[in-house]
Order: sequence, then C-alpha cells, then structure tokens
Amino acid sequence: MGERNFIDLEASPAPTAIEPMEASVGGLREFCSMLERTVKTVCLYPPTNPLPDEFRQKLFDALTRQLERGGRFALTTTDSSFVSEGTRVYERPGTEENLAYLLFRDGIREVAFEPGVDRSECDRFIAVLVGAFSASETARDVANRLWEAGLTHIRHYTVDRVVSGTYIDMADDRQLAVRHEQFVQQGNTEPSPLTETQRPGEPITPYEGTQQERYRYVSQVFGDIAQFSDDDKARVSTMAEGDGPGVSEQIGLEILFEITRGTGSPMLIEEALAVMEKQYDRFIQTDAWDLARTILEGWRNPPANLTESAAKRLQQALTYASESRHFERLAKYLNANPDADLGSIQTFLELFDMAAIKAITSMLSDLEHRPARQMVCRFLASRGAGAVDLIGAFVYDKRWYVVRNIAMVLGEIGNERTVGYLRKAAGHQDKRVRQEALRAIKRVEGLDAAKVLLSFLDDDESDMRLNALRAIKSEHSTTCLPELKQRVEDSALLNLELDEIRELLLAYSRTGGPGATAQLLRLAKRSTLFARRWIPVKLAAIEALGSCRSSEARAHLEIMAQSRNRDIAQTAKAALRAHSTKRQASVTITDEKSEDVLV
Repeated sequence: MGERNFIDLEASPAPTAIEPMEASVGGLREFCSMLERTVKTVCLYPPTNPLPDEFRQKLFDALTRQLERGGRFALTTTDSSFVSEGTRVYERPGTEENLAYLLFRDGIREVAFEPGVDRSECDRFIAVLVGAFSASETARDVANRLWEAGLTHIRHYTVDRVVSGTYIDMADDRQLAVRHEQFVQQGNTEPSPLTETQRPGEPITPYEGTQQERYRYVSQVFGDIAQFSDDDKARVSTMAEGDGPGVSEQIGLEILFEITRGTGSPMLIEEALAVMEKQYDRFIQTDAWDLARTILEGWRNPPANLTESAAKRLQQALTYASESRHFERLAKYLNANPDADLGSIQTFLELFDMAAIKAITSMLSDLEHRPARQMVCRFLASRGAGAVDLIGAFVYDKRWYVVRNIAMVLGEIGNERTVGYLRKAAGHQDKRVRQEALRAIKRVEGLDAAKVLLSFLDDDESDMRLNALRAIKSEHSTTCLPELKQRVEDSALLNLELDEIRELLLAYSRTGGPGATAQLLRLAKRSTLFARRWIPVKLAAIEALGSCRSSEARAHLEIMAQSRNRDIAQTAKAALRAHSTKRQASVTITDEKSEDVLV
C-alpha cells in the first residue's frame, strides 16, 4: 500500500473501551480490535510475509466465535465509532486510521455479519477495506467494491435514514416489498394480486398472477412505501431483482424505474439505481444486451422531477455504464458471435455519450471480424465531430489495422481538427495505413489539409504519388498550386516516371490558371532535337493543355495538330477533343446556374 503512514502495530492503542462491558459487547470489541489490526497488518507487510495471513485467520476466528455466541450481529457506523444496539464497541478519534469513518464517509451506515460466512468471504471483506486506504480511492469506491466482492453473508447498508426503524436497502435482496394490508386500509377494495385472503398479522403469500398485474399493483402502492414493514420490503426487493414468482427481469426493471418515477425520496432513488447498476453489470456479463439497453434507455430519459442529488446520482450511474470493462466484454461477445445483430448493437452504443468514446474506440483493437469493426467505425464517425481528440489519439497505436480504422473514421468526420492526426497516419510505415490516410485527407478542406496531401508526392511508393496527384487534380485545389509550380519548373521533373509526369502536369493545368497555360506552352514548344529525353515531357505538356480552358491553349493546340511529327499531332488532336468537351461542360454548368437564378 504505502500511501498512508500507519503507526506501528505494537504501539497502536486499542479502540477505546466502553464500560460497562457485557459478554456480547466484549466479543464485539474483540472483533473490532482484531479487524483494525488485521487491516493495518495487511497494509504494512508484503503478501509473501506470513504475518498478514496469520492475522486474517485470527480475525476469522474472532468473527466465528461472535456468530456462534449470539448469531447475526450488526455494526452501525458514525464518523468515529461502531455502535451495536446503542453501545459503542469501537471508537477512535480522527479519521486517518478510523475504520468506522472509512465506511461512514462513503455513505455506508451499517455492516451486518450473518452465520455461514467462511474464511474466503472474510478475506474478501478485508481486501476491500485495505484497498480503501489507498490514496487513489474515490467517492463511493468502498460500497462499489463491497458489491464486486460478492459477499453473501457480510451485508452493507448505504442509506442515510431509517424507515419504520429499519434501513431500507434495495441493494440487499432480503428487503423492500409491498404491503397489502396498508393498501387495503387506505380504501382500496380491489383484491390485491399480491396476496390471497389474509388476516392481519399473517405472512403475505406470494402472488402467482401475471407480470402486468404485479407491476400495476406495485406502481399504485409505491406512494406509501415509507410505511412498509420489514416483511413487506423483502418481497418488492425480490421482485425488483426479477426473482419473485411470475416476475421476469424486464418487470423487475420496470419496478425499479417506478421507484425513481413514483417516489420523491432521494434515498430510495439512490438504492434503486444501485440495484440497477448491479443488474446492468450482470446483464453485460451474460450478454443480455437488450436488457442492458433497457436500463440505459431509462437512465437517458429520467423523470423531470428528479432532485439535484438524484440527478447527480443518475449521472454517476451513466458513468458507471461507460467503464471500459463493459466494452471489453462486448468485444468478446462480437468475436464469439460473428452473426450477431450489429444493428441492435449499434443502437445500444448510440445510448452512450462522449464519456464512452475512448472505451468504444478501444474496441477496434480487439474486434476480430470486419463487419463488427465497420459498425464501430460508423458509430464513431457519427459522433466524432466533438470527440476528434479522443478518437485521433489512437493513431499512435502500434497495431496498423487500428490506425487504418482511425484514419477512415477521421476522414468521415472531415473537419480541420482531424488534420494533425491524419498527418501522423500519412507517415505510417504500413502502406495500407497511408492509403487510408490519403483517402481521408482528400475530404478535408483547408491549407493544412492540402499540405498533408502534398506530402504524399514524396512517398516511397509510385502508386501513392500518382493517387495523390489524381486527388489534387480532382479537387482543383489552388492551395496546392505553389508546390505544383515548383515541381513543374524543377529539373528533377526528368527523373519522374512517365505516368507521374503526366499526372503532375494535368494537376498543374487544372489548378494553375493562365500562369499554368504559359508554363505548359513553354514545355510543349521545347526543342527536343538534341535533348530527346524531353520528348515525354513535351507530349505530356501538350496533353495537359487540353485541360486548360483558355482560348490561347486551344489556338496553340490547333497549330500543333498540323505538325508533321505524328506523335505531336495525335497528342494535340486528343487534347483538342478534351478541351472541347471540358468547354462544353463549363457552358452547360453556367447555363444551368443561370436558369436557377431566373427561377
């Protein structure tokens, strides 16, 4: 551990004794003292040291003796002490080493120990308390970790007030249920679907009716939930867990949502959300995605009358649902089920906000099947305009296929914030990533995007250079003109392959305007009698003049079409046909725009 400086065990004073001390209270004091010493020992010594295990065994022995002596016992927490039946059995001033305060600060108001607890469960309980002393722990972590530890005989209660003398804890499947007698006493003469004929004081009989009847009844009586008896509370909790007779998990969720809608109690809303978090985690682990989606949909559409504290607690639940471990499980499910309904899964993902974007993007590194990756990419592209930095950070991933997918998503997003990440992808060692980055950067406007596009002109692969030139040519981007002009004027032009020379001059002709026409005419008229290596450049320049819309270019092409040099004449005639086609297209577009204006 090491974050906190515990005092030496031998020098540590025992919790303050509270007199007079009866035998049962003395056993509780012994247990609390051993609990504190065990936590400190585990914190102080490494796992390889035998002392921590020795103290765990001593604690378990003390717990066993207490349970054998008096059965179930509970410790109520305050900010400085544990209390049992009104008597303080543990007290320590301050907060640094106070176990009671550790639980109290996290909203835990009672911890109960029941017969049947074994050494393993006791050890898990200790592990949670040890972890809570870490400086990295955050609010509610103790309660959450107690949940995760799966403690069936050590129960915790996280409410902050008592109803009818008993803590209502939706987190405990023994509590919260419906009270039929109370319902009848309020003047409701309709027979309760939860019970058969019943006399006061008799136990409530589970109802075997339909789920709809059960749900309607529960929604009616929740207004008086504060007056429920302990027995009544137990059955509603069972129903909410989906474990009662005739109750499905879907109905259990409806009951939990009814609590959040039908009561004004922040405590009950808090406990209902705690149960739903537990259910959500179980649904994810069992691949019950439709039920998990039902929970999320309910959280996304909360009742309008939520208090500020309840709304804050609901946001915590949404954050809990966005934890990366849930999406890791989803990736495993999709890998094991290549025929899964991806449309339904995407609908599930669309319920998450920006807090989940990073975890969802991480799925791309785990998904094994292309359709699943495409589905995630579509989702990210639809949400990515506000999360470019979260998504773009994955271009630094070491796996080429992840970077390729990210480049594709960034291209679909297409705003200027993507440029820096696409620049990184453009320099990737894997050609497949660079190809995707090139396709992506074509969709982004602006000078910075043009610079990334131009960087591909120096790629090691000739086809990459050609594709970059074709992209520049198709975009008619004037932002690329200075770089193209320099390359056309550079003597290194002769070192390029013929296809690259042709694409470079064509791109220049379409972006350069009158200046490009003049430069291309100089290349087209260049004498090649004693410099035959310029012949490919000369013919490429003549072809490029066909893309210039100026009358000057057409006039010179008509002259060159009469040349006695067959290659020059044929190239000029082809350029004239191209020039005429482009000119007609330009006139047509102009006429259509004019008609639109007239309309």
